[in-house]
Amino acid sequence: MCSIEGTTNPSFDISTFTEINKVRGPDGTDFFNDDNVNLAHNVLAISPNPKRKTQPFVTSKGNVLVYNGEIYGLGDDVWDVEWLANKIENNGIESLSNDVNGMWALAWYEPSKSKITLCRDHFGTKPLYYSFISDHLYFSSTLIPLSSTLIQSSEYGEKLKFNSTYHKNIYSATDGFNPGRLTPIGDVFKIYPGQFIEVDVNTNQIINQGNLWEGFKLKSNFLWDKWELNDIMSKCISEVCHAPNIKKTISLSGGLDSSLIASIARNKDNISASSVHWENVNIGSKDPSRHMMDEIALSKETTKWLKMNHYVTEIPYDNNEFHSEVYTSMFGVPTWDIQRLLPRFFNITQAAKNKNKVYISGDCADEILTGYNGDFKLHQAGVQSLDKLKFQLGYEKDRQPLDEHFSYREVGRMFPESLLDTDNINNRQFVNLLYHSDGFCTVLDHMCGYYGMESRVPFLHQRLVKYLMSIPGQQKLYIPFNNVPGDNIESRKDYIFFMMGHYKGILREHLSHHYVPNVRDRLRKTGFSNPWDARDDKKNKMLREEQYQTQKSKLKEESVDFKDNLLYNLKYNITSERVNE
Repeated sequence: MCSIEGTTNPSFDISTFTEINKVRGPDGTDFFNDDNVNLAHNVLAISPNPKRKTQPFVTSKGNVLVYNGEIYGLGDDVWDVEWLANKIENNGIESLSNDVNGMWALAWYEPSKSKITLCRDHFGTKPLYYSFISDHLYFSSTLIPLSSTLIQSSEYGEKLKFNSTYHKNIYSATDGFNPGRLTPIGDVFKIYPGQFIEVDVNTNQIINQGNLWEGFKLKSNFLWDKWELNDIMSKCISEVCHAPNIKKTISLSGGLDSSLIASIARNKDNISASSVHWENVNIGSKDPSRHMMDEIALSKETTKWLKMNHYVTEIPYDNNEFHSEVYTSMFGVPTWDIQRLLPRFFNITQAAKNKNKVYISGDCADEILTGYNGDFKLHQAGVQSLDKLKFQLGYEKDRQPLDEHFSYREVGRMFPESLLDTDNINNRQFVNLLYHSDGFCTVLDHMCGYYGMESRVPFLHQRLVKYLMSIPGQQKLYIPFNNVPGDNIESRKDYIFFMMGHYKGILREHLSHHYVPNVRDRLRKTGFSNPWDARDDKKNKMLREEQYQTQKSKLKEESVDFKDNLLYNLKYNITSERVNE
């Protein structure tokens, strides 16, 4: 995990940004400045040769790159920073659209053109925020430096504009997901997944923008086969999990996605698995949530079979004391209720205590492979036709989408209408992927960055996603009829209705050699879900409101002095105590 920072204000002290973001890149800080820009980079040394990781990187032509991320599959003898800079310099930012597999948030400065370009990877795996303050561009890997700069600017004084639209549309209407450019702060925005913007460093105006999905189309590949699937899946996941001589761990829930990653990456050096479980109280043997207490047994069985080191931590039933720190670790990031955040935070904290530098998650496989309960309902005839989906995304010019489709309009800005094709299942799953990926990945990034770790998401390898999205959607929803229980037609139909979209046969049937039987054959899987309040929608809504109010109050409490900043102290003092306790 690294951080990038910059501004087109040449007199601004950019070290104030690097100081706040130092926890993300504790192994070195470097700067670049000229008459137009100030750029900076904090590095987390996970390269076999960390000295080559010095950024900002200046090319022989005088262009400058600051970059947070990793390019996969280049080989250990290639420095990805230099490779990426040469790629952009010779072929333009648009060349990252195809045949470049990795995660990135970057700034590319071209002095001869008086232009700076900000860009995120296709899925928003790495965050990047920006704001125009006092007629200058500022950007950072986190919100905190930008919010502090806004407070100090003469036009804002000590007042910060809190974004009420953000609250209305994110916390109330979208279950905590935030596709698009809004943040809690009205004058700070994020680059959305796959977007790039070009800014004139003299006028500080956006002069061009686009996205990396141009030219891609969701075409169905009816000739795919399980051997090709296995080869591509193994190669891509292996590339993402590659970090020689670095301690790394896989977040293992015991489900299909994380177990597949563990199976493929099991022979990597210095690799382990990390899991959590809930304190076994207040859940009776006949409680419908009882199965959520048994997930840990699956991950233990998998790691025993793979002969992989496995670390497990317990989340206490009474966990209110941890809520504030969880919210602090992901300051400014909208997401779900605390019951879904706690497992991630506990697992990541444990990984940091074990001195891991890379944390690997199975996020977003469900969106690609139709893995949520009830996904089939979304794809019933007429429910998500292409015309209706285009309307929700805001592509129809003659009609204004309803307010309830606010978040879908934001997703619609991320890719061209021409990307959608005739497979309505894959169309919808692709929209779901972009709807969710930014939220999942940014939470993961901020929590790992809180402890100076790098987060990686193997299922978001660009080549892998494009391949899996070409498998016809109907085949993803299919379940073998010989596995359908029930004594009559109606009960069997009910079961099929529930399991389509949940069975994930692409993995279960075609990659079965990667699983122990109990993982492969278990049909009801919930991961790290909270067993006590899983069905309490009222309480979960209340917890989302708690997060919103916590973040809003912290914004108001921020000090003008960086070193006295409440969040600054929390990040350095609490982090140290938690890891070393």
